[in-house]
Amino acid sequence: MNKSNLSFLLPFFLFAMTALVSCRPEKKDPLKQIHSYVGLRLDSLQQWLIDDFKPLAEKNNNGNALRKSFLQGRQKYKQVEFAIEYFSPYTARHINGPAGIISYLLKPLLNLCFPRGV
Repeated sequence: MNKSNLSFLLPFFLFAMTALVSCRPEKKDPLKQIHSYVGLRLDSLQQWLIDDFKPLAEKNNNGNALRKSFLQGRQKYKQVEFAIEYFSPYTARHINGPAGIISYLLKPLLNLCFPRGV
């Protein structure tokens, strides 16, 4: 190859390398992705509670509509359950734990302090 062909290939090669490096997809921070995912799902759950479920529960007219709305909310909760279980297990226990009288009867057992030794 002569020198004129090399001088033509050098700018082309530099342009191709610049294009490859600059067109590479941006690396996303996994923590930001999870934060965004959970934040959007929690906002959606809160909107459902305020806009749909609470007005239906206050009216207390139609049990089927309330049941259908509850199932929608349950699906929304299941999308963020992993985060609630991890970051707030006490809250998760009250949401998913035993209901009503069973919780009342078990409360003294849950607050027991066992001896730890000397």
